[in-house]
Amino acid sequence: MSATSALILHRGGQIASRQEVLDIEPPPATDTWFPVAHGEVLEKVEHLTHMAGYAITRERLALSHGGNRFFAVIDLASTIAEGVTLALGLRNSIDKSFPYGIAGGTRTFVCDNLALTGDWDELTISRKHTRFGQHRFAEALANGIHKLGQYRALEEQRVERMRSTPISDTEAYALFMRAFDEELLSHRVIRECLGQWKNPGYDWGPPSLWKLYNAINTPLQRKAISNPQVFSYQTMKLMELLAPKGGDEPLMIDAEFLPRETPQIEDFAEADIEL
Repeated sequence: MSATSALILHRGGQIASRQEVLDIEPPPATDTWFPVAHGEVLEKVEHLTHMAGYAITRERLALSHGGNRFFAVIDLASTIAEGVTLALGLRNSIDKSFPYGIAGGTRTFVCDNLALTGDWDELTISRKHTRFGQHRFAEALANGIHKLGQYRALEEQRVERMRSTPISDTEAYALFMRAFDEELLSHRVIRECLGQWKNPGYDWGPPSLWKLYNAINTPLQRKAISNPQVFSYQTMKLMELLAPKGGDEPLMIDAEFLPRETPQIEDFAEADIEL
């Protein structure tokens, strides 16, 4: 699957070139709100990742709502496991819809899956557009990217545990139903997920949590650009449901992209959560 073939754009979302992102100018600041240009946020992330020694292998940029909202997925040349690398999910708005935000993630290149984990405090960052918000975001971002090596180690453990945790069809179906019950999957998507579990389009190895995760996550990729906010919510909650952190005991993951403004499922009533 190519990078572009997985994208379905609707509800106003559009793939954007780098220049289109840089051309978007923020509106004037007010006494309490200080919007920052999308391009400035993107270039800050690029600069800090470069300074930390990470090469960017691919960027996918998108704009929505007349250019007021910006989303990006940045793939890094840093292998976590065979076929899995680090990725960053970034977003910004200049219409007061949400603050700066970034979350760490992984990219599974065999099927171009993106997973935003958002469970590592150092790299799950949300800052409002206040007078000092830009400085605080840059400061937290620099600290998080400086510690990407620690994040990579955690993700290596997570992926290995998922790959080494066998599950039966009965256990898989129970987890499918939990995902459905928690409204992460619609009645239409769950059929496609079951199909990926029974007859996967890619080699995810023997039946395991890793195979189950990819069977569910593959159909969700259509949201990655068409509705990034919903996609972030779905993939992070999916990680919370299926993927333990590295360590001796499985742990539930606090996977909120915006800890202070956690989206509720009812917020997506008009967001076409059913694929």
